[in-house]
Amino acid sequence: MAKPRVFISSTYYDLKHIRSALGVFIDSLGYESVMNERGVISYSHTEPLDESCYEEVKQCDIMVLIIGGRYGSPESSEKNTVKKKKEELREKRSDDFFLKYKSVTRKECETALDENIPLYVFIEKAVHIEYETYLVNEKSTSIKYAQVSSVNVFEMIKEIDGLPLNNIIKPFEHSYEIEDWLRSQWSGLFKDLLNKKSSQAQLESLSSQVTQLNESNKTLRRYLETLMSGKNKTESKSIIDQESKRLKTLQIKEVLSSVSLGNALLKSGLSPLEAFEVIKSNTVEEFANKMIEINQEHEIDVTKESTFGRFLSGDYSLNEETLKEFNSQRNQLIEKFDQITNQGMVSS
Repeated sequence: MAKPRVFISSTYYDLKHIRSALGVFIDSLGYESVMNERGVISYSHTEPLDESCYEEVKQCDIMVLIIGGRYGSPESSEKNTVKKKKEELREKRSDDFFLKYKSVTRKECETALDENIPLYVFIEKAVHIEYETYLVNEKSTSIKYAQVSSVNVFEMIKEIDGLPLNNIIKPFEHSYEIEDWLRSQWSGLFKDLLNKKSSQAQLESLSSQVTQLNESNKTLRRYLETLMSGKNKTESKSIIDQESKRLKTLQIKEVLSSVSLGNALLKSGLSPLEAFEVIKSNTVEEFANKMIEINQEHEIDVTKESTFGRFLSGDYSLNEETLKEFNSQRNQLIEKFDQITNQGMVSS
């Protein structure tokens, strides 16, 4: 079963203990933590190392961004330019604190945002407090900041904070604060997912009921037209039988379409009523024999490599996994048929 992949983005040396604890926590939830130091990122020999990180971000489902006092190395496209500018500043005995550039961590964050990957941002509390001071004195280049190594840290926080969406920011002091908050957030996500699935099921049920109502209205209209036109009893009975069969066919088709086995039968060329009779088979052998009988009446569109093709050629041996799935889907369909039969909608 596929696990949700969570990319942990941050500078390494100042936050390695936080990263390690967070990786253990994420794995304990049954997710997969993706971190450079664990060797799970596949690096390309034809591109700069950081490009592989950005590609890995695209393969993840969630990003957790941790911001501390360090900004990190420049991304590969800016590396030489930044190095040259720093050397020039050193020669002038100037501070490079206000030198603007994009780091690998920042580019990882931007990649996640571009891919619409959910982003959770955690900022060391001391850095977050100093960020508020920076906002008041943003245009000043004379203030010395104690908690960060580069003004770019503040610029990155400001960029994220200004996003209209996907910009959840949480200050922290200890790793357990991150864990507690993520556990709560992800539990909420799971609950929302369950609610949405329930709502979707209700909408599908409502759509099905509306369809059935529309078809019933058509039948009632035809019954009324028959009465108004003064048709005799024989003709009236014939129309009632035709409409009953039509409604039954539509109900069966709707049930078959809800399961892949039923869908496959319909696509093979069987009518809904024929597929209904095949599904009621008690064994795989009986299923195969009914398929062969139907095929003698009209050619079914199947390939020899398909399950139906093997049935028609007299080979109905299935491996254990396929047989289990076949019986599971057949039972689903039979259960649904029984439900509508008990409601008086379909008679077998």
